[in-house]
Amino acid sequence: MKYLTIIIGLLIALSNSPKKEADLIITNANVLGIDNVIIENCCIVVEKGKIAAVGDSESILKQYDAKNFYDAKSAYVYPGFNDAHCHFFGYAFNLAQYVDLKDTGSIDEIIEILKEYDKKYSPVFICGRGWDQNNWQIKDMPDWSKLNAEFPDKPVFLLRVDGHAALCNKKSFEMAELTERSVVAGGEIKLINGEPTGLLIDNAIELVSAIIPEPGIPQMSEALLQAQDTCLKYGITSLTDAGLGKNEIKLINFLQKTGKLKIRINAMLNPSDDNFDFLKNKFSETELLKVVSVKLYADGALGSRGACLLKEYSDDSGNKGLIITDYEDLRKICKYAYENNLQVCTHCIGDSANRVMLDIYSEFLKYGNDRRWRIEHAQVVNDDDIGKFSQYSVIPSVQSTHATSDMDWAGIRLGDQRIKDAYRTKELLEQNGWLPNGTDFPVENINPVETFYASVFREDKSGFPDGGFLPDQKLNREQALMSITYWPAKACFDEKVKGKIEPGMYADFVFMDINILDCKKEDILKSKVLSVWINGEAELVVH
Repeated sequence: MKYLTIIIGLLIALSNSPKKEADLIITNANVLGIDNVIIENCCIVVEKGKIAAVGDSESILKQYDAKNFYDAKSAYVYPGFNDAHCHFFGYAFNLAQYVDLKDTGSIDEIIEILKEYDKKYSPVFICGRGWDQNNWQIKDMPDWSKLNAEFPDKPVFLLRVDGHAALCNKKSFEMAELTERSVVAGGEIKLINGEPTGLLIDNAIELVSAIIPEPGIPQMSEALLQAQDTCLKYGITSLTDAGLGKNEIKLINFLQKTGKLKIRINAMLNPSDDNFDFLKNKFSETELLKVVSVKLYADGALGSRGACLLKEYSDDSGNKGLIITDYEDLRKICKYAYENNLQVCTHCIGDSANRVMLDIYSEFLKYGNDRRWRIEHAQVVNDDDIGKFSQYSVIPSVQSTHATSDMDWAGIRLGDQRIKDAYRTKELLEQNGWLPNGTDFPVENINPVETFYASVFREDKSGFPDGGFLPDQKLNREQALMSITYWPAKACFDEKVKGKIEPGMYADFVFMDINILDCKKEDILKSKVLSVWINGEAELVVH
């Protein structure tokens, strides 16, 4: 009886204890909980930009009071989407300077768009991005003949959708002082019968892009904020920008510190002595910006036949693609990164490029390491090499929408047998038990839900092909969701603060109108983002 009296007294004391004061309580939410199960009628408590508690409404409201309450109205609440590989600054740069050519169907259509743009803005240098000859009726790479006829006196530079090829006119070649004899390591000036065609592949692109006037800081600042608006529209609260220099990082840092740029950015650093010096001596990580990795390029892209293959392209005899960074330079930078505790993230598309980098990584990495060195894209991986991902704890960073975008022509490039080595998402996931997934925007659309859909169904937005492209590589819905939330956070060492809705994590959320883990297939791409939160503050609310 004595102990019972003590227990009752303690319960009475606890029931009368004052409630904890929080900054915000979100009520009436269907929350993605542990093991990717939606928990209905939940409350989320936010204090100082982080999650303080999550639980059923009755118990939370007994323990907490708040300055602000927000009724989720039964919305489905997920961790903010995290794009594991994209080009945020590059997308903003396009907004500031490039004509959008993404949905064009021919060189003639492109020229009409450029004529209208030139008439309206009269730029000194006409720049465009987004064309893809694989979507044209005539799928051959274009040449400069029509550009030269229409723009004989004004330079034109048109970047392919993947950023690994560019079509230029003769005027731009003259300004860059290019001739058929110009040579560049890791790139190619395409010739026919010894004469330039206007096409530049991989590193050769820089011969012309280097002379294009860059937009000023005010113009770029505005473009970065426009890019942020688009990311928020699709529920992105964090992203990894795959390749930036110190000046670009400094501008992002400035805009974040002014409170204008709210999105969290993990920046991969372009390798140079100047950039490494900046990182070592002048950069301080914040909650919104971190730089822990270096970005390398092993090869080009499959669409422009610049991806480096072990055997020649099935549709281009004698061509195996290109290794665009010198082997010794790749190894030297990896050695520097290892000695300075930097993560290495390398663009590898072709099976030869993947082999080269996995073998270089293996010189430095041991089994069971936690360096989290990454292969970006890991698009074509030979059977003899795929086990190296688990052997050396290398993280494959994929983009599921590449598979559904490339499926109409990838088999033509690779042939019936080698296509089985491509887009091996499930097998790559099995190597370490997790993998980050991105959009690679502006190459693909800025929409993580499309990444989710492509991962699960391996179909395009029209539902083609029925049953999916290379269907044995499908992820389940839980894996696909982890690949755009928690695993991208883990891929940049942020798993303790991002990617889950639990105490201690940043209060970064996306509210949606459906449960994408348990809804009809056809409803997924129709889903709507209702609001987006960063640090417990609503940055986007759709009315």
